[in-house]
Amino acid sequence: MATSALSAPCVVQLDGHVHCPTWLVASGWIADPSHGDLAFQSRLQQRIRCRLLHWREGCSNSTCLKILPDSISKIPVEVGKNFTATCHLLEGSGYTSDDIEWVLGNISIAKQYYHKINETSVSVTVNVNSNVKGWLICKTRKSLSFQSPCVYGILLDVGYPPLKPENLTCIAVQEGTDISSDLKCSWESESRDPLLNTTYTLYATICLTNSAFTATCNQHLAKNCVVNLGTFPFYLDVRVWVEVKNTLGSVRSDELLCNDALNFVKPNPPLDVQVLAEVNFPTSLIVTWKHPIDKDTLKLLYVIRYRQVDSDVWTEVPESLIQAQTLFRLQSLEPYTEYVVQMRCIQERHQTYWSEWSATATVRTTEAKPTSAPDLWRIIQPTSDNRNVTLVWKPPVKANGEILNYHLGIIQDRNVIERHIRADNLNQSYSMMLPPGKVANIEITAANSVGVSPTATLFIPRSHQELPGVGSVSWSARDEELQVEWSGVSPSSVPLSGYLVEWVNVQQRDLKPNWQRVPHNVNTTTLTGFEKLKRYNISVYPIYKYRLDGILHIQAGSPVTRAAYIQQECMYLKYVTNLNFTVKVNAFNACHPQFQYHRTRSPRD
Repeated sequence: MATSALSAPCVVQLDGHVHCPTWLVASGWIADPSHGDLAFQSRLQQRIRCRLLHWREGCSNSTCLKILPDSISKIPVEVGKNFTATCHLLEGSGYTSDDIEWVLGNISIAKQYYHKINETSVSVTVNVNSNVKGWLICKTRKSLSFQSPCVYGILLDVGYPPLKPENLTCIAVQEGTDISSDLKCSWESESRDPLLNTTYTLYATICLTNSAFTATCNQHLAKNCVVNLGTFPFYLDVRVWVEVKNTLGSVRSDELLCNDALNFVKPNPPLDVQVLAEVNFPTSLIVTWKHPIDKDTLKLLYVIRYRQVDSDVWTEVPESLIQAQTLFRLQSLEPYTEYVVQMRCIQERHQTYWSEWSATATVRTTEAKPTSAPDLWRIIQPTSDNRNVTLVWKPPVKANGEILNYHLGIIQDRNVIERHIRADNLNQSYSMMLPPGKVANIEITAANSVGVSPTATLFIPRSHQELPGVGSVSWSARDEELQVEWSGVSPSSVPLSGYLVEWVNVQQRDLKPNWQRVPHNVNTTTLTGFEKLKRYNISVYPIYKYRLDGILHIQAGSPVTRAAYIQQECMYLKYVTNLNFTVKVNAFNACHPQFQYHRTRSPRD
């Protein structure tokens, strides 16, 4: 509200106070109307209380109304609570309590909330909610045309009292080569908006000297604050708490009692972490680092963690093994494998926070000779009088380095054929002709820059000397995978070593196979990597392992093959009804073979 049409001016005094005649009391922002500088007027604006009383005969030099409680500033009121105010007519006002009307925020309050105390006083009780804003006004109704109403108002400040901060924590980080004197503290509190101006004051006291430090944060719903301690108080006890205050009250957190200020310290991670591979030690790595802070300031212990690049599983070396060193050897690693290494540190008695992890360092261990054999297999395509045999293989699972070449040996009728085959993706097979009445022993090894792998062998018998196959094979498709199951082989005197599951895309010209080995005690596996709408032949081979004349033979039994699809091409068969004849239609949906449609149509009479 701003004063207007006043019969006497208000005076803005040099001390900033506003002086008005006693018969004129207004509410709003007062400025010097004679001054033309709006900025200057703005600086002079003063909020004054709401006492609006127009001059009328009989009122003398006093106001005619008063509200209790009263204040020259806003009156704090808690949301959800009842608030009661009393309007009192002063002596000589010429009004009675029946003339009193209450208004809250420009809305008249219903009479049912009034309580008549006597002929000159009426109270009102309102339940305060967060939407209540503005003035609570008591005024009189005009009884005669020459009378002006009396008006008196108080300004309500609606909100909530502060809530107690919980889980107070404080931290002092490392800056450069020292610990920062800034203590940053955080706390948890409910997210309820107090709706009032609320201050958060952080207190820190050094117990030995009683030195006190404070910092006030006025951010809305503040949950952290920083207090400067001048110099970080190493090895001294410190008490910390936070106090929250507004016009509805104040509350303080539980005190954070520290036996030693070191409990607040968080050092930086170790510096210059480096990882080095050793040429003659393919299963170890050397880790070196530097202390992040002077030993006289803080004595630290260190932790190393490492993992393979393609793994999410970390292995941790505890600080008890590393202590305060600046060099450590990681052992029992895999050769020719990339590892990621990180470090962090803590004060030697675990009085500080852990540092953050250092930046990652990545390095590959050096090569070792292969420790597993290549995975050798064959494709046999009979012709009218011969067999076309294609030998295929995969690199050793534990190649321990980059495979450079393969050495292939074929023994046939005491003749030995040897081939050195360069390791590349374009030439990982070897083809030969093998008559039906002949046998062949195949051997292959793989070599890297350090050494040669163990030998993989495969025996190809005469055509009529194949060993038994599995009993049956079934499959099911789900989520672009094939689940393949089979029954075991019949009892035999030849030991069973395992199974090999082979799948071939029959629409490819070269019939390049994929295969997967399964242990002898398992009769199911899941295959992946299939294309939709393509037909595959799935074959299951038992693999036998035995010795004959002192020579190790690894031989595949007869295959059992089934056609399989991830998704077949859909076929929908239409039918035509001949009205003169009975037409019988069987419709088959190749996408969903379980759905079949049968219909018989009779001729029309």
